[in-house]
Amino acid sequence: MASEFHSQSDKDTTRESYKYQKLTGADDIRVLVLPPGKISDPVQCRLKHVSLSAKPKYETISYAWGDPSKKCPIDCEGKVIQVTLNLNSALQHFRHANHERALWADAICIDQENLEERSEQVQMMSDIYSHGEQLLIWLGEETEDVSKSLEAIEDLHAYFLDNEVGYPNDQPDRYHVFPDGQSPNYMHLLSIKNRWLHPITSLAKRPWFLRRWVMQEVAKSPKALVFCGQKHIPWIIMADVTWSLLKANLLLEVAFVDDCGEAGAALYSIIIIELVRRDIIRSQGTPLLPLLVSTRQYHCQDPRDVIFSILGVSVDFRDYEDSIIPDYDASPQEVYKNFVVGSVLKKNSLLHLSVAYTPPESLKFNLPSWVPDFSDLDLANPLMFLRNESNLPFHASGETKARVRLTNNNNTFHVVGKVVDMVKDITIAAQEAALPDEANPPIEESPGLNSSTALDSSAKVRILQLKLWLDGCKKLSSLNRTDDPLPPSRFDEYCRTMVCNLTSRGDLPPPEFAHMFQVYLDVLEDSDKAMEKHGDPEKPQEFIDLISAVEMSINLRIIGWRFCNTEAGRIGRVLKPVKRGDIVCVFYGGEVPYVLRPRGDGQYTFVGSCYIHGLMDGEALQIEGVEDQEFAIC
Repeated sequence: MASEFHSQSDKDTTRESYKYQKLTGADDIRVLVLPPGKISDPVQCRLKHVSLSAKPKYETISYAWGDPSKKCPIDCEGKVIQVTLNLNSALQHFRHANHERALWADAICIDQENLEERSEQVQMMSDIYSHGEQLLIWLGEETEDVSKSLEAIEDLHAYFLDNEVGYPNDQPDRYHVFPDGQSPNYMHLLSIKNRWLHPITSLAKRPWFLRRWVMQEVAKSPKALVFCGQKHIPWIIMADVTWSLLKANLLLEVAFVDDCGEAGAALYSIIIIELVRRDIIRSQGTPLLPLLVSTRQYHCQDPRDVIFSILGVSVDFRDYEDSIIPDYDASPQEVYKNFVVGSVLKKNSLLHLSVAYTPPESLKFNLPSWVPDFSDLDLANPLMFLRNESNLPFHASGETKARVRLTNNNNTFHVVGKVVDMVKDITIAAQEAALPDEANPPIEESPGLNSSTALDSSAKVRILQLKLWLDGCKKLSSLNRTDDPLPPSRFDEYCRTMVCNLTSRGDLPPPEFAHMFQVYLDVLEDSDKAMEKHGDPEKPQEFIDLISAVEMSINLRIIGWRFCNTEAGRIGRVLKPVKRGDIVCVFYGGEVPYVLRPRGDGQYTFVGSCYIHGLMDGEALQIEGVEDQEFAIC
């Protein structure tokens, strides 16, 4: 096969490359017409210009480009177009045996060498996909590791049809109904995970799922089919099954068997895409900044597409006016800075400061500290809603409005606020907690969630690691004093700080949350004894629901977030870049506090947002003797 490929490639090096004809109409696109053929036949095609307003019939293709250095030639009207191997494979499979098929594929239908055309066509992407009859999603050829993947999804679909109430409710708002506590399907699905876990995890590792453009491609299309080799299933079945696994709290199982984390991220990607698709159906699109953060693990070849790829599905991109018009002549740093400037000046918003970002030692782009590299955001869930721009239940600056200005060619960000505290001691993040050389008790004997007998050794390691981290945070809450237990008021502060005072729904935890958290801590020590102490034998599900609610709240702010105390004796959660001696500030118009680092020249470096218990509801404005000041952040 390799020799055939090289022979064909060598033969086509002497053939003339295809020359694109200019698109003349305002809504003109090119459609790729495939003549009939067998899968094994070389790909031939022709391109025709059509106007979207004429309602042409065509289908769209969604695929991962693959390695751009490995290409093969296809014949287009007797000339050559070089395409990636993955696109060539998709065209071979999508070709009909007996009649022509009209398709739209970005790499062929857009002149990729014409930056002006690329910019214009990117602005039309939303219309291109919405006008297509359906979307054909190409995950790649079927290999042994995914040979049973689509069947496993169909089997789960059949199970949920029989066992989940309301499944698969096609109402657009179904994906906004999330159950309290643990799903009744949890234990059964866990007991048969050998039938579905590895097949689905293997499929989710296909690169398509974390490609940035796929969100717009799926969300704007009337319907979609997912292909792996010659097998296919409707997109909606894959999305419904994934949503039900999430509701059953079983996506964590994927994370446990997926060392690189990409399979878990891919399945969450399916949820995000479907949420956005249903938002569009409900005419309630998602704002641009939450979309940017939600897609932070997605990949693209051009860093400018981090923003450009989701403009068509964002509800508010026109609010930024000319700040984010697709322009491939602009550098990535210009695109990112223009977006943030638009957020500040056009929307009078400081929400971009809540994005979780750790600058690397070697910066890819020359950006001021208050502009994140949106192509390299942290995995940590930020202190912001990822579904919309409605506020969290925090009002650090009360009802004040942002007071900002930009100078130095928009490189210096000036904001008015107050210095209210200073960071003192900081723990490591939970996933960085090191196990002692000799675990006490030994890991093999460590009880944990559900019951010690139901957990494998890797689960016990994770539980012991979590216990050590929680104990370290608790010690810091006591300001390193040895008195244990913490006084009730301080213990309540500690419990709420461990979840940034947020439930998994983004609400404030209930008044009895300290008790709920103590029950969870007892379960980590010995689940059987905890059940005897706190549970009702006649209502075991209530006990499980309580534990699940606390666990889900912890998990949302466990990755990347560290625990700290401050010079004033407060406790809080900060991101990785924060260091001892950094100052805690409240900016007018900001819903959370922020961390700055003095540069020594009267200016500051922006470090990140934070949760500081006791400063989240306007308390900073009531502190006597703290004057307003304007911070110049570079």
